[in-house]
Amino acid sequence: SKPTMNYGWFTEQTEEKEFSRTTLHEFGHALGFIHEHMSPAGNIPWNQAAAYRYYMGTQGWTKQQVDDQIFGKYAAKQTNASVYDPTSIMHYPVPKELTTNGFEVGWNTELSEQDKTFTRKLYPA
Repeated sequence: SKPTMNYGWFTEQTEEKEFSRTTLHEFGHALGFIHEHMSPAGNIPWNQAAAYRYYMGTQGWTKQQVDDQIFGKYAAKQTNASVYDPTSIMHYPVPKELTTNGFEVGWNTELSEQDKTFTRKLYPA
């Protein structure tokens, strides 16, 4: 009977697209989805020094929090992960300046086809 999702950063000025994106992402967690950049199938070529500077500066995270939230990966046996999906709603954006080869992921705002397929697999009719 108590709220278990916190959307405390939303304001009356929050754009509908951001509200929708965040809601889809957070409900993905409620359904058991992990952050896609932490997938055991992912292989993001991080420039770790640049990523530490970025996340410590923009998020106020410690080095350990960056390790846990960005560089950490789940073991394959810990998840039901499928193939890596950079278009997943569960993927954090990855600015190209944070990778060694210009790889980037923008703000995914909709469920990817793989998100939908995986949801159907986990929760069949």
